Amino acid sequence: MDRLMMWMKRYVTLCGILMICSFFMCLFFDPTRKLNLVTYFGQCLLLAFIALASLAVYYSKEELSQKAWWIRTILHLLLLEIILLPLAHHWQFWFDAEDAVVYAIFILIGKVFWHIVDYSKNVKTAADVNKKLKERRNNMIKESKII
Repeated sequence: MDRLMMWMKRYVTLCGILMICSFFMCLFFDPTRKLNLVTYFGQCLLLAFIALASLAVYYSKEELSQKAWWIRTILHLLLLEIILLPLAHHWQFWFDAEDAVVYAIFILIGKVFWHIVDYSKNVKTAADVNKKLKERRNNMIKESKII
């Protein structure tokens, strides 16, 4: 159940990142474009699901080395670009080569933002684990003094 909640939170985070990137992309490059909100939200949900599914490139039975993590991060970025650019073009999110470059840059910005959010969550988790370990160690010291 905890794993499911973790993936649901990641999915919602991805949806938010997509919405933020889309807002700024429309604001800076096509402010007059009208979007059908129901269709647009459906497309964002699908893009977020694809982005979440593509995180499978990080799957490993062992902990990743820093080199392996960087290789998988670059592979993940390429995978996102290869999948999301044609799909976004099909949905008319971009039209010409210049738009494609801008869209690719926004995918990169979204990925960087994702890593910042994920890193901050990992720092919080590490702090919580360290706090529990410290409490456990202090309890063990107290118990050993009693005996």
